[in-house]
Amino acid sequence: MKAAAQGWSRRKFLRAATATAGLWLAGRHLRAAPVERFRLGILTDEVSQDPEPALALMRDLNLNWVELRTVWGKHVIFLDSDERRELRDLLAKYRLFVSNIAAPTYKTTFPGTTPIAREEAEEYEPRVDQEEILRRAIDTARYFNVPQFRAFTFWRVADSERPRVMPEIREVLRRALKIAEHNGVSIVVENEYTTNVATGAEVAEFIQSFESPFLGVLWDPGNAVFAGEKSFREGYERIPKHRIYHLHLKDAVRDPQSGRYRWAVVGEGQVDFVGQFAALIKDGYRGTLSLETHLDQPTREQASLASMRGVLHCIRKA
Repeated sequence: MKAAAQGWSRRKFLRAATATAGLWLAGRHLRAAPVERFRLGILTDEVSQDPEPALALMRDLNLNWVELRTVWGKHVIFLDSDERRELRDLLAKYRLFVSNIAAPTYKTTFPGTTPIAREEAEEYEPRVDQEEILRRAIDTARYFNVPQFRAFTFWRVADSERPRVMPEIREVLRRALKIAEHNGVSIVVENEYTTNVATGAEVAEFIQSFESPFLGVLWDPGNAVFAGEKSFREGYERIPKHRIYHLHLKDAVRDPQSGRYRWAVVGEGQVDFVGQFAALIKDGYRGTLSLETHLDQPTREQASLASMRGVLHCIRKA
């Protein structure tokens, strides 16, 4: 099996993680925090491309959810039948549920447009067409018994182009929604700072055009900060709360000299996560949440543990 082939052992991983990042301390904080209020988990590839270390970490932290994006070096929607079966067996072994399929649906250039961030768009441009990605995302969600998968709103265009492009993008999502709804799977639209829906205000405006409960919001306050919005409370307050189905948890901070943003350990950036968690509790949020650090220093495992401790600290203070 892949984990064995890579020479990984759970005991070895946990011993290293404990020594370098305080796994025991994170576990103690977890038990002390009111995390039972949240269906909290992590994107597995934020820990490792080998999913087993991430699954073992979630189980040892007494968390029950993981989100799937890339696994063993390929996107989960492109796993072959043997790989999917192995991953499903690992999930069963660690008694974990999948919260969301983080598919790259519509994370591409909209036909006839020029992205404002051309280099980044070209770097991540998919090698297969979007109809194939949509079909695979739905099939993967059904295979892993996941209620939803992620979609974007195409690479961001200039403000002068938006009045023409946005109605066409909504029509693309409407067609996709009909297919997803027919298969009993929801689409969650993520606010991503490089796409045409980047902030809480923009995702709120976008979602207004859809009445179907099969289209929801993947709220990412860190992405909203990168887009220049004060994500909490301004961005969050704009979104209809019953349309938020999933959250990504990562923090960001702006360099005062360069004006550029960089990712930060949760609780050490500009997102008011204490306020955000308090609002989620007040609003009766029942969806899922995934830690998505986007950090790899000193290692991805240690960065994830540091941010998970930050998440737990913010939950305790909420």
